[in-house]
Amino acid sequence: MRDGRWRLDGTPIVLSHEGIVLDGLQRLLASVESACVFETLLAEGVDPAATFGPRRTPRPCRGKGQGGPGARQVRDVRAALVELLNLDGRHDQPRGSAELDQALLAHPRIGEAVRVSRVMPAGALPESVRAALICLTDEGDRAAVARLLDAIARPHAFASSEPGAVLRQRLDDAARAHRVTAGEDTWLAQAMAALRATPAPMPQASANAPAIDAMDGGTLHHGLPQVAVETIGPLHAARHLLHASHHLLHAPANGRISRPRVEALARDIVDARWLPNGHPIAFGSDGRLLDGRHRLRAIILAGQAVELAVLRGLPVDQPGVATRQEAPRALRRERLESFGDRALLTAMANLLWRHEMRPPAGRRSKATAAEVATVVRLHPRLILLRGYARRMTDFARPSVIGYAAYRFEREDAEQARRFLTSLETGADLSPGHPILALRNTLQKHRIAKASQGQQLALLLAGWEGFTAWCLSPRAQRRGQRRAGAGAGAGAGAPRT
Repeated sequence: MRDGRWRLDGTPIVLSHEGIVLDGLQRLLASVESACVFETLLAEGVDPAATFGPRRTPRPCRGKGQGGPGARQVRDVRAALVELLNLDGRHDQPRGSAELDQALLAHPRIGEAVRVSRVMPAGALPESVRAALICLTDEGDRAAVARLLDAIARPHAFASSEPGAVLRQRLDDAARAHRVTAGEDTWLAQAMAALRATPAPMPQASANAPAIDAMDGGTLHHGLPQVAVETIGPLHAARHLLHASHHLLHAPANGRISRPRVEALARDIVDARWLPNGHPIAFGSDGRLLDGRHRLRAIILAGQAVELAVLRGLPVDQPGVATRQEAPRALRRERLESFGDRALLTAMANLLWRHEMRPPAGRRSKATAAEVATVVRLHPRLILLRGYARRMTDFARPSVIGYAAYRFEREDAEQARRFLTSLETGADLSPGHPILALRNTLQKHRIAKASQGQQLALLLAGWEGFTAWCLSPRAQRRGQRRAGAGAGAGAGAPRT
């Protein structure tokens, strides 16, 4: 700022409804320290849950099973994209993230098509094929697609030569023969051939026509103001991304696309958990997309329109100046690893979400900001356990200690009180006591920098060993002696 190198980069100062600074505190402090006035954007009235927790890209995880509407949307879109890619005849080749991302941008209506296909009655045609077919349909062919799908669903209502009825017969024959594929061509290729042979639609609308006609790509705005709130739908988002890709031929992209992050954002949109955080979609004066690639892809994947702030005309022609004034990665990593109130609480909430609330089909190991806020709202006891967790840093990560303590308290509050107090103080533990052995084991693994999962496994095993030991005759005799000596009051609950 003193050297005159500061410039507007699209990152706003974010304030809550109460005027609390949610993002941009270091820029404000830098302005005070340098006694300089700087130009920036200001976003007021932002929900704190939208910026709650560190902005880290979730790592993919493996999982099977069903999930919520958001998880199902992501899974169905991926299956439909694979059908579209298989039109070239390479059925057995795996599809990588880059290829799926290119297919997503090439077919921006795929998210909407999946939503439309899902509300239709179940039929013999696989849902992924049906969604891909709807996605490939032009506006003038929607009635023909509705008739084709109607004929597949109700072949008895059409002539035997109807292309949809013929395709239904092939589907039934393949089902009886336990074949998944259509042979040399994919089911999508055969459905496209049947669509071309489908005669002109009847005057009355088919039952599937209203759902297909309801597809809308959102409203495209051409406002001249530098900052404006726009309703961005899938087609609008694809236009932004494709226009930006032209400039990427001459300018490098700002990092790689993280598919888990895109899927997490899409899940929040579908599950109605999307929270604007005040950060706009930013474009340079040359049309280059500077910020927002993940959010725009998430809109296409979700198939729904979202209101977002859009900033246009940022200067990008100044040599030697970075596009975004971000903290160095080492500084951001150091800040995220610190155990302040927000970082520790977020880490504890992430552990609870991962082990107790993550959908079975989830591919993420980190909760989104909205999910973290939900965990804290449903489990406020985590807030009170931060003090105990910080005092136990010699034994394990505070996030592990805090989550494990809360888990133990929900199983048996009184027994957890004795376990946690003895684990912290180590007082009055005779040789062979399970908590004494657990303390030694935790300290050794802490020095060896054991992972979060390893530390949690040790604590859970120690808790199970302690509960079993409490039922042993030796523990009962020890309790009787303590009660006779007037020491049955215990050592008190852990301080929080």
